Amino acid sequence: MQMRALTPADAAAYLVYRRDTLAHDRDNPYNQNRIRQMTVEATITPVLARIAQAARPDETGMRQRTLYLFDDANTAILGRVSMRTHLSPAMRGYAGHIGYDVAPSARGRGLAKWILRDAVAQYAGVVPFVIVSAAVGNLASQHVIESCGGQSQGIHERDGERYYLYQIPTTQA
Repeated sequence: MQMRALTPADAAAYLVYRRDTLAHDRDNPYNQNRIRQMTVEATITPVLARIAQAARPDETGMRQRTLYLFDDANTAILGRVSMRTHLSPAMRGYAGHIGYDVAPSARGRGLAKWILRDAVAQYAGVVPFVIVSAAVGNLASQHVIESCGGQSQGIHERDGERYYLYQIPTTQA
């Protein structure tokens, strides 16, 4: 498996990943932001544009790097991770440094843990810990974060949604 940036050559793999997510995650309350994005991004072109835009610093200095987990043959997308380099106070209170997901057809194989550990390792030597969040009802994500060394910092609320905020020491990776 390999984590890497998405390229125009990955168009076919992205469309399969998109179809898988839209077909199986429409009712997943923890993936609704991705569903909204994928609904309007019918081809890889707007996805690449959004990723490029997020990689540029915003007014707070935050940048976001998005990588995709590809299978050994480098033909199928198994998951994705977004890593933020700087957190605004608002992001610190509900989202954190890392967001990740696994394609519905690839779940149950430990890939979320693999993705999160790989992402945390990329922060080693940069920050002492990363902040990661999980919705209060998302037990699977809480388990993944805790198994990667996440220590709960309590529950926070934003727009009526409740989240556990975790710190994961970057030495855990």
